[in-house]
Amino acid sequence: MRIAICEDEPVYIELIKEKTTGFFLKRNIKTAVDSYTDALLLMNKINEGRDYDLILMDLQTKHSDGMDTAKLLRAGNINTPIIFVTGIEDRAYQGYSVDALDYVVKKDIDKRLPEALERFLEKHRTGMIAVPIKKDKTAVLKIKDILWAESDGRYSRLVLKNPDRVSKDKAVESTYEELESSLSIGKLAEMLPTGDFVEVYKAIFVNISEIKRVENDVVIMSNGNELPLSRRKRNDVLCAVLCKVKEL
Repeated sequence: MRIAICEDEPVYIELIKEKTTGFFLKRNIKTAVDSYTDALLLMNKINEGRDYDLILMDLQTKHSDGMDTAKLLRAGNINTPIIFVTGIEDRAYQGYSVDALDYVVKKDIDKRLPEALERFLEKHRTGMIAVPIKKDKTAVLKIKDILWAESDGRYSRLVLKNPDRVSKDKAVESTYEELESSLSIGKLAEMLPTGDFVEVYKAIFVNISEIKRVENDVVIMSNGNELPLSRRKRNDVLCAVLCKVKEL
């Protein structure tokens, strides 16, 4: 899970980061946190293609207003959940205009931030799966970010979209990243929605929406990778792709 913290006071950056990562660590959820001292810096990074699962934002930083930034995000169809964490007590009502998940006043952060994070988990688990990985940890993944999953011996391997792949200004080294799960491919496949994934070859399950082209013996994925396609499964794959297109 990737989280953005937008706060211009170093003490609060560390406090919010500590409490947030600690909250998810207790639930065995792996997190990656990026910190920004100004809302405009956060906005620029999102416009470059960085995708977040949650934003924790102060209302007022040195050069920008967090509420104004949230309005710009919503106007650009960025629907990432936002929790305002601020010292300003009298602007909570404005959070409704940007569909903020919660409004935490800093003086109540010990009690209110965990409550807000719990609300986030309860409300936004749809469209996500928690996948056990090695070292007794859990990775919470957006289903739409999984390109495919395949067997890795006793365990399984997931190939995910690289969150930096759509950067407008910099070339990226890879269009995907890999994650090893401690589950067998059979157990992992049971967690993947049948309407979103299809088996193209023995123990290879692909995200139907990420199939770019189906050929005689391979499927071409959106990141350019070619995966083997079983002749027996070709018709099933073509039907799955056609059904997904009709949904759109």
